[in-house]
Amino acid sequence: SAVAVDIGALSKQPESGHPDGLIGHDILRRFYVTVDYPSQRMELHASEPDFIGEESYEEIPFEMRGHLIIVNVTVNDDITVPMVFDYCASLSTISPWLAGQIGYDPDEDLRQTLSSVSLTDEVFSENVQVAITDHSSLQGTVPGARFEGILGASFLYRFKMTVDYKRQKIYVHK
Repeated sequence: SAVAVDIGALSKQPESGHPDGLIGHDILRRFYVTVDYPSQRMELHASEPDFIGEESYEEIPFEMRGHLIIVNVTVNDDITVPMVFDYCASLSTISPWLAGQIGYDPDEDLRQTLSSVSLTDEVFSENVQVAITDHSSLQGTVPGARFEGILGASFLYRFKMTVDYKRQKIYVHK
């Protein structure tokens, strides 16, 4: 099944063109999805990739809420909150509540920089750009979803990772 949407509204950069469609969760969850930001590649594996079972990755558990992948994220080395892991989002975002906890003005529209964001001791980035965003409309579409931000490419750009929907794990390649 598919949903008709105005794809043109998704891209504000005319030089990049507009996609002809989007591949959504209903399809992606059937695969092991590898996103390699440094190489700018994405691979879909129908069967278990060869690297699983080796020790060449860091394992991050996640919880599914509807179509959302929820992970625990530590911000600025001291606040751990649930966030949406979105390997298609270009920018990471934080909620006004989390912004207030960190000491930022929750009503500020400009981008902010978090000193650190981490999923584990091995999977972290410093100086991560985020926008302060109200996520209540997204949370309202997924019953039981509670999160304080979206983890996007402003954090993920350094990593190659594989999402294993069946086991609810993210493998971050070393």
